Amino acid sequence: MFCLAEDRTHLYQKKGTMTISFSIEYKTRWGEELYLMLGNDRYSAVKMNYNPGGIWTVSYNVSDATRQLRYRYIVKEGGEVTRVERCECHILDLQEGVSRYLVDDYWNDEVSALSTNDFVARLMQANERVLHISQVKPGHVVIEAEYSSHNGLKPAIVGEASELGAWNVRRAMPMQSCGDSLWRVEFMMPAKRFPCQFKLIAIVKRGAVEWECGDNRWLRQAPNDDEVLMLNGLKFRRSGSIRSQVATVIDVAALRSERDMGCGDLGDLKKMIQWVAATGQDAVSLNSLADGSVVDGWMPVDTRKRVMENAIDPVFVNLPALGTIADKKLKAQYQKAGMALNGLDNAALEEVRRLKLDYGRTVFADNGASVVRSAAYRKFVAENGEWLRPYVAQAILQQVNSTAESAGWGIYSAFNPEQIEKFLKARHREAAFQYYLQFQLRQQLMAAAQYASSKKITLSCDMAPRNVKALDLREPWVNQRFLEQRLNQGGEMVLVPLRDWLIIDGDYLARVAKASSSRLPITIEELTAARDFNTRLTSIVNHQPQSQQ
Repeated sequence: MFCLAEDRTHLYQKKGTMTISFSIEYKTRWGEELYLMLGNDRYSAVKMNYNPGGIWTVSYNVSDATRQLRYRYIVKEGGEVTRVERCECHILDLQEGVSRYLVDDYWNDEVSALSTNDFVARLMQANERVLHISQVKPGHVVIEAEYSSHNGLKPAIVGEASELGAWNVRRAMPMQSCGDSLWRVEFMMPAKRFPCQFKLIAIVKRGAVEWECGDNRWLRQAPNDDEVLMLNGLKFRRSGSIRSQVATVIDVAALRSERDMGCGDLGDLKKMIQWVAATGQDAVSLNSLADGSVVDGWMPVDTRKRVMENAIDPVFVNLPALGTIADKKLKAQYQKAGMALNGLDNAALEEVRRLKLDYGRTVFADNGASVVRSAAYRKFVAENGEWLRPYVAQAILQQVNSTAESAGWGIYSAFNPEQIEKFLKARHREAAFQYYLQFQLRQQLMAAAQYASSKKITLSCDMAPRNVKALDLREPWVNQRFLEQRLNQGGEMVLVPLRDWLIIDGDYLARVAKASSSRLPITIEELTAARDFNTRLTSIVNHQPQSQQ
């Protein structure tokens, strides 16, 4: 699920240096980027690289004489720091003889409960995540976790690999104490076992077991003979904490149904939400719905940002929801063209977009007047004109000039609000259609959000209308009860950065299909009808792996 392309930076390291390759799972919203901050210097922070599944990576070379490295992770948006880990620092103790360290990290917002003046020094120490690896053998894996021992329980790890017990708690690998509430285990495992799932458990000699709550953890990348893989910042998850969530991540265009016209659309979301609820999941996370045709550099930065946060790509419109076409012959032609596009193995999005725009213009000419006269439409245009007008002007300019490059737009090549208003008035019919289309897209998205709310399913996406409120589960004071209250308000789409959730994407579904000896479903209809496949997935979602029973 989280397999990464190999980071080959270490192949080019200078003599006398060692490479630290950092990897952390963190779900950002549109415009956010993750940085590695060495020490406390935010200005020299190193930008990380985004990988599928919300994994951020970066490699950093240090002198092989370096024995300790202090760092934190920060989030930037538009060049400004918007979030910093609350921990004092992550600390790595390094050693000679290792050319590369693979650090698989967790975002650390944990703050010690100690708060009195007598414990200030200990509080500062508790906020530092230290991974002591001074005696680690090259080629080994090191896992260090925080666990407060009680009732004689001691932590261990158990996982799907035979070296980790094959989910048999009697063969679990015990961890050793290495400090105040810190426990550690070091082992070697063949590369063919990676990626591998595991969990922390607590055991006593007489056999009592406490499983940590939440999703299975992952060992993602095998270390080479001269490397060390380190998992840093783990904390034993008990039931008193926020319940771990499960989300399916989907590209709406890939959300195919048998009645689509070339790609998935917002009308397909209802069936996807039904399937997510039926398999016991908590959320549907949509990849960006933003219109990718928006030109970078033509509009002012703030205006473009508003456009990217609000304008929905027309390729996602559900055509039947717009209304019917009066001309039956023309309607049949559109349907035939849509079926042909829907039969392609890969979505031809540009052709789909042109077909949907032509279809939408025909529907608008037939019955758009009634929508334009509605109070909801007029309110939408009035409240969203700040981004809607520049967006529509750009869409029309691209169309009439047959180019997305603003340099080819003549007198409109430079952004000028007065000229834009005159241009929109001259092209008022096409402008009215574009307003209408964005209004309909917004209505369809909100209908999906309302349906998700009725099913107690969180709907998350990278961009959202400004009247949609956001909820950030990354903050520790947001609990499950508060989430349920927000969902029960109705009519809102809750945006959740899905950090530390079990993310179900195409690769994960392929693994489930293989494990259940099922063919990977292609369409929504196949997905909902795949009984063995869905039974297996529901078991995983409920954290009941068959090997643990």
